[in-house]
Amino acid sequence: INTGGSATLKQPGVSIFDRKTSTVTKTVRFTTGVASSGNFANVNPDGTELWLCTNDPAGGVGTVNVIKTAVFTKYSTINSTNKNEFISASFNVGCGVQSTQTPDGKYLFTSSDQGTKGVNVFDVKNHAYLGNITNANTAPHVGAVSADGKTYYTTTSAKSHAVGYDISGLPAKVPTDADKVLDVDLGYGGLHAVRLHPNGKYLFVGNNTWPVPAGKTSTSGLNVIDLTSKSIVKNLPGRPHNY
Repeated sequence: INTGGSATLKQPGVSIFDRKTSTVTKTVRFTTGVASSGNFANVNPDGTELWLCTNDPAGGVGTVNVIKTAVFTKYSTINSTNKNEFISASFNVGCGVQSTQTPDGKYLFTSSDQGTKGVNVFDVKNHAYLGNITNANTAPHVGAVSADGKTYYTTTSAKSHAVGYDISGLPAKVPTDADKVLDVDLGYGGLHAVRLHPNGKYLFVGNNTWPVPAGKTSTSGLNVIDLTSKSIVKNLPGRPHNY
């Protein structure tokens, strides 16, 4: 994903890589009505759709788009003429960095930097917007979902908490603060890295803030959270971001 807006690559777009040959096979750019895109995207289980959000050049609320991957073979731009051929569904609920999918590909979580902020939840197969997790009115960059698909982990970004939500009630029930199963205060900093250990016992949370604020116990770097004790058991210094 090229999010756009840089001096050399002003037009956001999507590049497709052949993983076997490690080559770019196609790049498709947005040429009208898009200021920038989200940093991360997801593909549905059968590979026919790409979910990617885009931002409004007029500064309005961003849009989460469902893009047909087959149409990438026909065009090199997504524009006002062919937009309807590319996009099968759009949701004007905000655009942010995060795009996290459940292991079975059934649900998608995207952050919103505009409007109500928080994390928006979608039913991927049915192209349905299920609702918003307010998440302390923050737009976290990253998230993770447990292997059984029952718990969604993220952060409150600059409010410095690592959090987890019970999502077993989806699609009927979108979690609220009452469904929070984890809330660990890291004390300070921007938390923009989250990864769940394959055994499901540990959550890795990155704090990219440096130097450590005066009077604070350092959580800058990679923090290992034990999900049983719900506490930080290890800190490795560094400045991790966006993974």
